[in-house]
Amino acid sequence: MTAVTAEQRGVPAPTARAVEAVIFDLDGTLLDTEPLYRDAFQAAAQVFGRSVDHDLYVTLIGMATPDRMARLGEAFGGDFPLGDFLSEYYRQKQRRLCGAIPLKPGAKPLLAYLDQRRIPAAVATASSHATAARHLKQAGLADCFRTIATRDHVSRRKPHPDLFLHTARCLRAEPAACLVLEDSAPGIEAAHAAGMLPVLVPDLAPVPDEVRRKSFAVLPDLHGVGALLAKT
Repeated sequence: MTAVTAEQRGVPAPTARAVEAVIFDLDGTLLDTEPLYRDAFQAAAQVFGRSVDHDLYVTLIGMATPDRMARLGEAFGGDFPLGDFLSEYYRQKQRRLCGAIPLKPGAKPLLAYLDQRRIPAAVATASSHATAARHLKQAGLADCFRTIATRDHVSRRKPHPDLFLHTARCLRAEPAACLVLEDSAPGIEAAHAAGMLPVLVPDLAPVPDEVRRKSFAVLPDLHGVGALLAKT
């Protein structure tokens, strides 16, 4: 995939001097967990004699769990045991997350670059704080972030802007000076609504063109973020 940069969109590129903070989504952006989650989701569905095809699954990526379960209930019918399925999904997921968690390409070099330039980094995720902290520790990133903001801190989740605005307040950064790295449509929508600089780094889920247009830049991986910031 070719990078689509801010200049090609007719707006100035952010620079390391102008950006006050970089906010990372967790799953699919920083951690390469989405393939593991997909396999766990499909394995759980098979326990109940169902299958989750690709077209259905990608519509669930980036959604909060209650919304995801509601969508699944619509697809499988009112008699599908959503509570039992969710418990089985968590069991399947834990089996796949018992060791080190892989990072997305470019994650470590980008974090090293931000540390060198003294640009604060944060995580803003729909996961619980306990889950986010555990997975960051398993990935070897426990001490890399100034703030870890999670669903526990807000009442409205992505695509609402609340989580990102909360993160900016914790960092004491202006929203307009926060670069947000996201892989999904709800995340880009939330960052855009917060008045931040959304950068789309696609993962498993296709992102509609109308959402892509809300992105400050579209990059193939996290390696491109440092290059974007380095342009002064």
